[in-house]
Amino acid sequence: MKRSAAIAILAMVISCQVVADEQSGGTSREPYAPSLAFIMELTQLSHFKLWLAGKVRNWALADL
Repeated sequence: MKRSAAIAILAMVISCQVVADEQSGGTSREPYAPSLAFIMELTQLSHFKLWLAGKVRNWALADL
């Protein structure tokens, strides 16, 4: 009984936060700008993928 009451209260608290976010207007947030670390990770993964495609001669993978 206590567990289901706690879950119900938690669900109400979470839904109140969502309603408050919607009412405050989502347009006031700044646009997303990725961090330098994120950009560097993507670059490193792309280079690794190209290296691997060249090593195993999988040109279809290199085209992706």
